[in-house]
Amino acid sequence: MTENEPTQLHRLETLVRIVQNELVAAGLRVIPDPAPTGMSGAIVAVRRPELDGVLVSWQLGPQLVDAAHAAWGDDPHHEHEECAAFAKLRSAIDESMAKAMLAILAAGGLEAARIESCDLLVTQRLAVSPWQARRTAEFEARYEKMLAAWNARNAENCPKPDCDTHQTP
Repeated sequence: MTENEPTQLHRLETLVRIVQNELVAAGLRVIPDPAPTGMSGAIVAVRRPELDGVLVSWQLGPQLVDAAHAAWGDDPHHEHEECAAFAKLRSAIDESMAKAMLAILAAGGLEAARIESCDLLVTQRLAVSPWQARRTAEFEARYEKMLAAWNARNAENCPKPDCDTHQTP
């Protein structure tokens, strides 16, 4: 393990959570890595051993996977139309989901690119997503309001009302 590998791993694990939040905010399901049997959705994980970014891929639904496996089992040489149809469907889904996730992540302020087939590699956050910026601003405003109320209440009970802690600006 290199000297800065733990720092890089921590940065990428934080980026995993940011990517997951963006995809969930867009309405996509995010599932754990490795994907549990029978679950579909986006899989977001640190790309190992490279540690150069976060890998995003799409896991097909179990209905499609089961039907495709049955068709391939009936036609092990993939010579009939049904296997070609499943391959075309899988390719269309993978392509569509990769494009959609890439657009979602880019709009959310993340630097992402397509790699290997239809997987995405997210390398950094360039800007805070608009929805996250709004939530942060709302939280900070609530916090400031709560702090002001708390200080006002404590100032009433303070034996020295002109102390530095309870003076109003």
